[in-house]
Amino acid sequence: MPEISIIVPCRNAGNALFECAQMLDRQTLEVEAIFVDDASDDDAFNALAAKERNRKNFLFLRHDTPRGVSAARNTGLRAAH
Repeated sequence: MPEISIIVPCRNAGNALFECAQMLDRQTLEVEAIFVDDASDDDAFNALAAKERNRKNFLFLRHDTPRGVSAARNTGLRAAH
């Protein structure tokens, strides 16, 4: 069970998304990272999800149509442990 859940709403985040994932990976707490893509136009979310798909503490969720940052956060909240 994670000590903390971190929800990362994403939309066209580019390299910042990879930097965020690296920062979360370096944490000393047991962290659950939930990345929620809000229908990005770029491929950063897909690339990160493919690269990190075997990580148990990273969860990747996606909206097919843009719904906004609040909806992305709520999606992450529903998935958090």
